[in-house]
Amino acid sequence: MADVPTAASPQAPNAPAWQLRLIGSAIGSLTAVALALITLPLYVTGIVGAFGIPTGAIVGALFAPHLIARERYGGMVLIATGVAWVLGSLMFSVWWAAWEGRSASPADLTAFLIVGMTIGLAASPYSVPMALIAAILSAVWVRRVAPRSAALWPVSLAVVAVVIVAASASLIAATANPGDAAAESGDRVPFEYLTINESRRPDRHTLELRSYWDGKLAAGSGAVTAKCASGTADLQSDWAIWVLPQDGPRQDRPPGEPVVSAADFTPGEPVRLTVRLDFDGKATWNRGIDEEGC
Repeated sequence: MADVPTAASPQAPNAPAWQLRLIGSAIGSLTAVALALITLPLYVTGIVGAFGIPTGAIVGALFAPHLIARERYGGMVLIATGVAWVLGSLMFSVWWAAWEGRSASPADLTAFLIVGMTIGLAASPYSVPMALIAAILSAVWVRRVAPRSAALWPVSLAVVAVVIVAASASLIAATANPGDAAAESGDRVPFEYLTINESRRPDRHTLELRSYWDGKLAAGSGAVTAKCASGTADLQSDWAIWVLPQDGPRQDRPPGEPVVSAADFTPGEPVRLTVRLDFDGKATWNRGIDEEGC
């Protein structure tokens, strides 16, 4: 093949470029697997290593013939490191957009891609050294096993196939992720409340505010009801307020009927309400903010 000159290196075999690319792809991915396993306890570097597996496969396939064709290959290793750094960041951004943007608009999807790319590039203190180590080790091993490319390419093909299947499964799983940030963000409603506490023991009650997304707790707060207290937030459209004894247990979904909930409002309607505790501690509510009551 024209891109694999055999005279440049005493190790350069008379092998088709596709065999060398398969071997380079397999070695690149296996090197990334080893680094990911070694650094997994460090979490961040483990994640970087995981995205390095498909990246190593691609970069290995791109550069393997050129590594064989040169006696001095240090410059090629540095180029491969740079390509792996950018490609790995891009892969993370695509995965992030798939993970968080399942029902996103084109503008939201673009934003998720930008955020994912930013996160990927922000991991440079971890990803660049790992990419350099992987590139050096891969280059050494590609040159070492290249003379046996005819025997090793079937095994390399199997390794590459596993990497492709695993990467595709990860992307599909990300797309099916129930934690859809675009839909979750679009589900929020403006929320404003005022509490007026006229009970004889005002310190014996807490106002418990909860909101839920996909049936799970998204946000929650609890505070002793002062004489007058107010708050604003953007909550998921599934929300509820309880007034409970101050010494009671804190739960994601408190027992009993809430004082007021999203069911009392039109879906998507901005919420403004006042919760009032009478002298006996009984809670009632009304729409709007009753500022005169304070």
